Amino acid sequence: MSGNNGQEHEPPEFKSLGAPGASSVIVAHDADKVVLRFPEPKLWVAFDPNGARNVADAMSAEADYIQRAVTKEQRMQYAAGRLREGLITRVTIMLVSMDKDGRKPVYMAAHVVDQVLQAISDLAAMDPNAR
Repeated sequence: MSGNNGQEHEPPEFKSLGAPGASSVIVAHDADKVVLRFPEPKLWVAFDPNGARNVADAMSAEADYIQRAVTKEQRMQYAAGRLREGLITRVTIMLVSMDKDGRKPVYMAAHVVDQVLQAISDLAAMDPNAR
């Protein structure tokens, strides 16, 4: 699998909530292929029913994205929407974890703001001319 040099949007990332041996998976595309990216090699992968639906929905959205011809503005809107979805997932996981650890609101707010600023930076860095 080659790198996704022409990626125009932040793919959704699905993270485990602490299950033993669990990992995260990113659904993206590389040229005209839908790609599942894992942070480490896997011998096999299993999903609970909700996780399977989420990954299947994300894969379907990537396939739709690859197949449709869109304008620069539509690509940026799509990228912003996908970035938003990924950011909601990341922040939700962070908040649940920090709340469980008894973190103070100012600590949680700082980490949420950092995630938002990183998402803005990621969106700004996207090449609007890439396909």
